[in-house]
Amino acid sequence: MSQSGLPDETVALIRRLSYSHGHLVFFCDMPIVLETLQSSDLKVRLVKTLLRKSTLLLRLHITPNTNIDALSRYWIRAGDGINIRPLLESLTRIPKGTGINAALLLPPMPGAELYTFAYPSTKPEDLHKDCHYVAFNFFKDPPDPRFTDPKIVRQTLMTDYYPVLADFRYGDLIVLAKANGDIIHSAVFIADNIVYTKNSANFRDPYIFMTIPDMLDNFDALIPEGETLQVQCFRNKYY
Repeated sequence: MSQSGLPDETVALIRRLSYSHGHLVFFCDMPIVLETLQSSDLKVRLVKTLLRKSTLLLRLHITPNTNIDALSRYWIRAGDGINIRPLLESLTRIPKGTGINAALLLPPMPGAELYTFAYPSTKPEDLHKDCHYVAFNFFKDPPDPRFTDPKIVRQTLMTDYYPVLADFRYGDLIVLAKANGDIIHSAVFIADNIVYTKNSANFRDPYIFMTIPDMLDNFDALIPEGETLQVQCFRNKYY
């Protein structure tokens, strides 16, 4: 907020109108603050500032000594990534090594959508393209529209996946569930405790990389005080 470019008095007002819940800070009084701003430029700057989401810039470092066999096995899933091995092999020819954007190793759709916001839509089906739709369609091209239905999501999780207790790998589903078993969020495990996630169907939530602890903090605020979310992992039976 301090680097937003907003007037100091506006930042101070936002802080006075904000409150903490767990590790998060909430602000629900945008109309009040908007009324204090005289120019449209400042109003737009306020909205952009409040819509910002923290994410990670994930890069893979390749050197001539990198085990390309193991790396290829990790990143190639569901028949996806036919070009991944040649790409990784080519990078081993750089004497001192180099980094590659992890987005280039993702399937076409999630790779293209990473770090972007969904375009606002009034189509009924688009209003239900939530975290489950994104996670269950991660390797699918074209995406399966049935994953906007919570019943299909739960049925698919029970029939096509099995639970994993340790050694998570690329493509696993990371699920946040209440103590009663209700699933409130799902994301795709990438590597090193990092997931690919869209935290709601709302167009204001972008497609991002996020650590599991940060994602958990984000959703802890949505459950009653005293309850805790369980982090569960599931692996597809077919890849």
